[in-house]
Amino acid sequence: MNLRSTIVAQRPLDLIKTDEQRHDRRMREMDAALGVVLTSDDPALDAHGHFPTYFGIVPVRRRYAPQPVLSDLFTRHELCHTARFREGYGRAKNFQDWTRRMVRIELEASLDSECYVYLDIPSLRPRTFGHEIWMDRFIGPETREDGIGIMRLIRLSLLSSRTGRAWIRRQRLRALNAPDFDDYVEHQIWNYGQQNMKWCAAWGRPVGYGPFSRLPAWRVVEDHMSALRPGSDGWVDRHRDWLERVTDPATGIPFQAQASAFSPIYEQSSRDFGNDVLAS
Repeated sequence: MNLRSTIVAQRPLDLIKTDEQRHDRRMREMDAALGVVLTSDDPALDAHGHFPTYFGIVPVRRRYAPQPVLSDLFTRHELCHTARFREGYGRAKNFQDWTRRMVRIELEASLDSECYVYLDIPSLRPRTFGHEIWMDRFIGPETREDGIGIMRLIRLSLLSSRTGRAWIRRQRLRALNAPDFDDYVEHQIWNYGQQNMKWCAAWGRPVGYGPFSRLPAWRVVEDHMSALRPGSDGWVDRHRDWLERVTDPATGIPFQAQASAFSPIYEQSSRDFGNDVLAS
């Protein structure tokens, strides 16, 4: 994998394909806050689930190219992560602090891209997934033929309030910690929570090679990313140079030890709780 040649600096809004998302207030706020991000469409970078967004590369998934609405949901999720990461790189005092921050950032990104987005863009839901999603139980059943009725608009308005969003957040936390025993969709959410902790454990391992061989991988990322100044002169080349130092020369994958540790967990999780199961 020649990662260096695939890295491109882009405005966040330039990654968004649909007008609905481009004109969304939250998306425009993220674009203004981030200014510029680094991206790569190399599928090898994103194949292991060890999350290149964390180490500064927003993946562009080629397989979503025919599905611009789903592509935008994925990109929105990654941009949420990027914005929150930039606010806190280098602040964790220890692994416990860092783990708490990672899990909380994932919660906020999931709330935005899997929940609140359907309140902010009411017309979005019929064009996303054909199977049930967790938000359906709150925004009400809707098929692609139903359109948006007055009662549904009233319900969306109530849920969109600060109180409504806080209630959804509490329900999401409940599902993460104690899913209803017969609710597959809630068990899917619970599984993601377990997966997040296993991801954190993988990043607690040493890099295992190169100049940072003995250091925990999460500290290597935090130290570098906290010093990087996106948009400053030469920042793209500095990040590319650093990525080469954390890339396994045998495989061409950055943070190979973390990829190797997490990939089987990611793949098993996809088989057991992925959206393909719900769509079956």
